[in-house]
Amino acid sequence: MTNLLALCLACTTAAAADLTPPSRVTAVVVYADRALVTRTVKVQVEAGESSVLLTNLPATLVEDSLSASVKSGPARLGGIELRRTFRPESSDGRVRALAREIEKLQDQQTELMSRIEVDKKALDFADRLQALEAEKAGRDAGSRPLNPAEWEAAVKYLSSLRSTRMAAILKTSADLRELQRTLEAKKRELDLIRSGGGRETRTAALLLTARDGGESSIEVRYVVPGAGWQPAYDARGDVQKKEVELTFFGLVTQQTGEAWEDVDLALSTARPSLGASMPELPPVFLSSAGFAYRPQVRAKAPRGGAKMMSAMPAAAPAARDAGYEAVAAPEPEQGGWETSEVESSGVSALYKLPRRQTVASGDTARRVTIDVVKLPAALTYETTPKMAPLAFLRALCKNNTAAPFLAGAVNAFLAGDFLGQSRIETTAPGQELPLQLGADERIKVKRDRLVEKTKESWWGKKLVLTQSFRLTIENFTGARQTVTVIDQIPVSQESGIEVRAFKSEPDPAEKREEKGELRWKLDLGAGEKRVIEFGYEVVFPEALAAQPAVRELILRRSASF
Repeated sequence: MTNLLALCLACTTAAAADLTPPSRVTAVVVYADRALVTRTVKVQVEAGESSVLLTNLPATLVEDSLSASVKSGPARLGGIELRRTFRPESSDGRVRALAREIEKLQDQQTELMSRIEVDKKALDFADRLQALEAEKAGRDAGSRPLNPAEWEAAVKYLSSLRSTRMAAILKTSADLRELQRTLEAKKRELDLIRSGGGRETRTAALLLTARDGGESSIEVRYVVPGAGWQPAYDARGDVQKKEVELTFFGLVTQQTGEAWEDVDLALSTARPSLGASMPELPPVFLSSAGFAYRPQVRAKAPRGGAKMMSAMPAAAPAARDAGYEAVAAPEPEQGGWETSEVESSGVSALYKLPRRQTVASGDTARRVTIDVVKLPAALTYETTPKMAPLAFLRALCKNNTAAPFLAGAVNAFLAGDFLGQSRIETTAPGQELPLQLGADERIKVKRDRLVEKTKESWWGKKLVLTQSFRLTIENFTGARQTVTVIDQIPVSQESGIEVRAFKSEPDPAEKREEKGELRWKLDLGAGEKRVIEFGYEVVFPEALAAQPAVRELILRRSASF
């Protein structure tokens, strides 16, 4: 009876019609190092059983991640199977077209290189001809008078020839560099197609059953590597308003070999590559024969592509249903930014972008806006005049959003000017967020060595060096500002060398003895100027001071004290 049932099932399956309707990627959730892809297919099914084939899926698809569900229509899912498929490269029109383009570019490359070689030979010929003319003029100088007009004409001709050939070489070299960039891009595209979407692909076979005929909509979900995103930020400081406008971007890349065109795109901060289990602490064994140490093993992704993401298809949707708090994005102002909708579970966040996106498969990152927030900030300036006569603006903010800010690069802007780049660390909701906003030249800083107060003298057969400095700080920002001024005195690491007689006007607000670091905190009104003067003595023992070479070295290096 069992054998008869199996035979009937096999016959029914064999009789199922193979349908190959078109499908398209409709949604993608991008993680740091992979993506969860949703592909939708609409198919007209008849009553009974039918087989639907989804072809040309990425060859790198993680097998255990494949799942499917019927979203609408009479069809019911009976099973799903993933097959490896191959196609002749000659049947891929894009591969043939790229190969022809690369051949043409290589021919152009050869032509340009030959042209440069000809121009170089002509340039070399002009140089040798000019040398011969000069040699000839030298030989003839004794036998007949030099004709200035003839010599001038020769020099002018050779100079013109050299200039023409040099200009031609520069232009052809520029054309060659541009062509080489295009050629490399075409080669990368061809390699990408051949490795990800070229000869080897995957086919998902869906077995459907239906009591009645009709159109059904089916979603197939799978995980692919070769995709990811990184955070990036623009921080615009406003000194007058005491706030920072922070724009949160996502830099999305994918090299999966398939097209993400007009898809619902979401970026997740979850890190499935870490796995769900905490790494175990290995023991450290001691014995009389020596030490045997087993190094600590860091958390890493399990080996094997098929097993790596086995929980992903079920885990991703379940997480969004388990206690996520929807946070509405602020309404964009006229001419403002569109921001993403954020779903946060407390341990991770999912940023749903407000409109459909297209991300091409290749090396170029797509920059998408996730959020724009205005953060109240305690703005202060810090300066180390000994290192640079500049004051750097520092903003201490708080993450007042419902989602974390991930570690990433920050482009700093002040008064519309780009001032440089810094980084932030991952900052949880409610956590303080320090931002470095670059140098503001409206705070003028100057450090002078008071040469007239610098002296060297012998006392008790010891060498005593006296150093003193003047720091000048001026505020031209138009508002009251707090400026922290940082300088230093030397720190002795030997009992025979003494740093003494430290004086400062005003006294530093903080003195870090272990580093010799001095900090003054100044409250400067608009247009106000403040001066700090400080000095100290360094005493070197007789054992060092009595050696002329060492004494000379001390005096030479004292400029860095």
